Amino acid sequence: MPFGVGPRNCIGFRFALLVMKIVVVKLLQNFDVETCKETELPLELSALYRPKKPITLKLVPRAENNNEILAG
Repeated sequence: MPFGVGPRNCIGFRFALLVMKIVVVKLLQNFDVETCKETELPLELSALYRPKKPITLKLVPRAENNNEILAG
């Protein structure tokens, strides 16, 4: 385990989680997430609720005026 468990776990664990959340938020603020052509829709799920075929996504930069509209 990278951070360990129990009372003596890594002191950087909470900081690492916070940084990961910030990165995800920044990505979603600046990019739109779209499916690629390889992703078959509708998804077919296996018995474990996992897709039978991989889901391929791409990040498309958001238009600059889109952020201005949301800001006010």
